[in-house]
Amino acid sequence: MISGRPIKSAAKPRLAADARGAAMSEFGLLLLPMCLFLVGSLDMGMEIYYKSVLQGAVNDIARSAIVESPNFTGDASMQLEDKIKAAIKERVGTLVPNPTWDIKLTSYYDFTGAKKPERYVDTNKNGKYDKGECFTDSKVNNVYDTDTSSATRGGADDVVFYEVNMKTARVLPVAKLFGASGNYDLTVQTAVRNQPYSDRAAPKQVCT
Repeated sequence: MISGRPIKSAAKPRLAADARGAAMSEFGLLLLPMCLFLVGSLDMGMEIYYKSVLQGAVNDIARSAIVESPNFTGDASMQLEDKIKAAIKERVGTLVPNPTWDIKLTSYYDFTGAKKPERYVDTNKNGKYDKGECFTDSKVNNVYDTDTSSATRGGADDVVFYEVNMKTARVLPVAKLFGASGNYDLTVQTAVRNQPYSDRAAPKQVCT
């Protein structure tokens, strides 16, 4: 007589004890985080590389521009500032694909006047310049200026600040994965002092 009870299978305990393929499953769990880490590291490495290239180019060209007549290529009708900007773009453009640029040159009479108003004699001691008070006319325009900068390469012995912003597409399409922009957005700065290739008069004191 055949019993109605199910027959116990010896396959079940053998299957539960079978560890073959476990390593593949574990590797599958780790694969995505590893790939994200590697791709993110490569993307960060390219950003550091591009910024290093940009900083090096700006430093080098800024130093080349401190002499009286720097030798930059360009059309004879171009201003020196435009030639300097073109030199930066050309130097970096050979290594960085299709960048967009924002290049600013700002010159000052000296370091102490950088990003500061012209010095004045506060006659009435109210902490601000008032018409009629004497001031040091750093910009040589007979007008009191709260910004002593000039958007040029400057003259002999002037201090020149360079600020360069460059944007270029990321090498790897990972921006959305990390919530980042699709472009590298890099800004570098440097400051140099022009050589004293000619005499310059000290700023005069003006009282208006």
